[in-house]
Amino acid sequence: MSTFEREFCAKYPFTETARNYIASTGFSLEDLASGEFVEIVERAKARIREAIQRGEISTFLEGDLDVEILSYPVALVILGLLGEARLARRYAVAESKRVEELLLGEDDDVLVRVAEEAFSWRLVKERTRMGSKLIDFCMPVHQFIATAATFHDPHWKLVNKLVYDGQVHLRRTEVARLIAEEVKNRVLVRISELTSVGGEALKSLQPHLEELRREASGRMKYLELPEEGVTSEDAYPPCIRKLLEDLRAGKSLPHMGRFALTTFLINVGVDVDEVVALFSSAADFDESKTRYQVEHIAGLRGSKIRYLPPSCETLKSFGLCVEEAGCGNIKHPLIYYRRKLRKRRATSGGTEPSKEAV
Repeated sequence: MSTFEREFCAKYPFTETARNYIASTGFSLEDLASGEFVEIVERAKARIREAIQRGEISTFLEGDLDVEILSYPVALVILGLLGEARLARRYAVAESKRVEELLLGEDDDVLVRVAEEAFSWRLVKERTRMGSKLIDFCMPVHQFIATAATFHDPHWKLVNKLVYDGQVHLRRTEVARLIAEEVKNRVLVRISELTSVGGEALKSLQPHLEELRREASGRMKYLELPEEGVTSEDAYPPCIRKLLEDLRAGKSLPHMGRFALTTFLINVGVDVDEVVALFSSAADFDESKTRYQVEHIAGLRGSKIRYLPPSCETLKSFGLCVEEAGCGNIKHPLIYYRRKLRKRRATSGGTEPSKEAV
């Protein structure tokens, strides 16, 4: 296989080309018991660590491409054996971000190839203009709905898309987002399937599992949310609800208000496109500037660090706190959200609220 094709496999290890290449190497999970494959295990652990620490995963094309390619399935195996749902979600989101960023820099043909190989999507290039909109691709309605249904933003509802002759017409940024979302969904499914391996392989991985379990519990317990990627507005703290209410009413938010709202929404799993759409009601809305700022806050640009919302103390100092007896001594908007969700789960017959310190 050419270097170009192996790089494609390293970038998109969930595609048919990558699966076939992995099969051609003869690699199996039993090989993990051999010291010969320690570099692959370490790279798989590094992928998971990046997801834990930064919410993103790097792609390395300068070193041994086989290590990069094989580290992907091994990382999924490790996550399956760990059985930590929050960590699995965080990893899946990080993989989707990695894929989306790569796709935005690719030629249109690569997007078509990835969509076809990974999900059997019938994505067709069509660079044209429909009314005031520039269209790059079209895909069958049923394939669009299957993935877009997971988005909450009205932007992704079929009634708000250009549909003709059974095809949904999309911009390339929308296609990249759809592919990334489907990657997230399928990573989660695959992790849920990988809950056991052979005895020798499990024995060799056990020290790594314990190491990652300790690291994950130490790094994620503070502000990790019970349902990453699933939002519930009635659990938002009053300050965030007020900012949302003002924004939807067309009011102008102060800079700190915009920052607080954006960082909160990003950290509870609201999609970048949804956040951008929310700000479209502002009088000074500029889509390109707003998208850049939101992506920067989400860790997709610039320093690649996802920003956290300001603390309650900071919000008070800027006059953004909305006093409510229910807030009690809570010191951060995300802690309020987490506790609210857990309380709702407990009262609805779900699992009991966690007793871990927050």
